Amino acid sequence: MYTIKTTGFVPWMLILLLPVAASADQVANHYFLGNNEKQQIIDERFKFYQHTFPEIVFAHATGGEQWRDDYIAITALLGEAPVDQDYEHPPELRGNVMEVSLQRLALMLQRNIISETLFRTDARGPLKGQPLCVITLNPKTYVADNLETTSYMVDLPEELIKKIHPSRLLDPRDHLRFTIDHEIYHCLDSHFTGGAPMTMKEFGGDFNQFRRESGADAFALAMHYRYADNTPRYAENMTMYRALWLFSEGPNRCTFESMLEIYHLPATALSGKTVMEIFRLATRVRDKNAGTYEFYVGRLAAKLKAAKQLGYDPSVNDRHLASLYEQATDPKRVAYKVNRYRYYYARLFDDLPIDFQPADPSE
Repeated sequence: MYTIKTTGFVPWMLILLLPVAASADQVANHYFLGNNEKQQIIDERFKFYQHTFPEIVFAHATGGEQWRDDYIAITALLGEAPVDQDYEHPPELRGNVMEVSLQRLALMLQRNIISETLFRTDARGPLKGQPLCVITLNPKTYVADNLETTSYMVDLPEELIKKIHPSRLLDPRDHLRFTIDHEIYHCLDSHFTGGAPMTMKEFGGDFNQFRRESGADAFALAMHYRYADNTPRYAENMTMYRALWLFSEGPNRCTFESMLEIYHLPATALSGKTVMEIFRLATRVRDKNAGTYEFYVGRLAAKLKAAKQLGYDPSVNDRHLASLYEQATDPKRVAYKVNRYRYYYARLFDDLPIDFQPADPSE
């Protein structure tokens, strides 16, 4: 157990923050998650994982105005010669990778971006070589109510967000737990199975990211089912939102296949399982659904072509994807994805039961 007393950063323990006043509209129509309750959820999750995996030090950094204090505290824990464990790299590039990792960490703290980094600390430092899992998450800027949480998941105009059926709005309490569990998986993945492997393939980095995101979402959804007060509606809605990948952060966030497999598990499938068993389950689900590199590239090409038919072009923000439009793709696969997308989009605005289907029947 290790604690640092700074303004913004302490391993798995945080200073409670004052609640922010909610607007009358939020209070009247949506569940509002105050900063104190956010803090309680964060503390609970970090203490839980610290108890479950005592060999890893879990640290939460809030960032914000005190981001420099957080950064200094983290680097002090790392010692003089730490190692980034999220990305496989040759020993001669260790210093370069660490430099980039620390620059990224500083940026995440400054801009209040949720992130995860796993370091192996210096054996001569305060943590004596223990792994240090750093998660950046600022409670003050994290989503506070149902509408804000849902808006965070779908890139829609405000007037459409307000028309989403109330039953499709994401509970911010469940979503905060899901977010933390998702990031924790990345640390566990790097610690137990190794970071993203080195690759020289054109879309190798995308493939690695997709695999990691698929595993993290599968794990977070499985962990959601372990909560005594979990809401089945949240699991259904999150699976649907991941199917609506064009509204999220791009094709590598389209983890619907892995989410769907967890969603369809029998109610008793996770009963009595340890967190490590759930981690292994999520990793198997990830490996099965991500498939090979060649399989991933073919599916990605079909997704991009479906997106274009729907009026979106992910390659605008990620130019190296443009070459995938030239890859031969079965038109039936593309048409199926377009139709399923339209189906899930329509479910945003009603309360009809969701008929989940495979992302692609040929798969």
